[in-house]
Amino acid sequence: MSLTLTQDFKYQLKKLALSCESIENDDAKTKNYTGLANYNVFKIALKYITPFIKYHQNTVLSPSDQVLLTLAKLSLNLDYKDLGYRFSISPYPVSTYFKNTLYIMCLRLKKFVFWPDRDILKKTMQNSLKESFHGNTTGIIDFGRMLV
Repeated sequence: MSLTLTQDFKYQLKKLALSCESIENDDAKTKNYTGLANYNVFKIALKYITPFIKYHQNTVLSPSDQVLLTLAKLSLNLDYKDLGYRFSISPYPVSTYFKNTLYIMCLRLKKFVFWPDRDILKKTMQNSLKESFHGNTTGIIDFGRMLV
């Protein structure tokens, strides 16, 4: 009986920690922690990124969880200590995972970011923006989430 209780406790504890397993097939959680539309989009992103993340016996988080950690940091601006608590690891490797995974994401996902030429931007810019910024605007960055 104690073995069953121990297994149940481990299962409940695992559900509390943030991991790919804890957001699997939960689109609301996926969107909250990653900023991506749903879990399927997250799985597609994982295919592009995880093969390039180095994983060895001392690595605490799986490559998939490292991507989740990085997206949670970018999406929610959580500090390293908070992420450590959420992923049940110490804060020290959090910063390493974040920096390494972000670097890989930049290399692997760069081809999906399209920045049009200045002429195209000017042609497609709204008139109100042209008037407000006198045609000197190249782009507008939306910071949708702000901490107050």
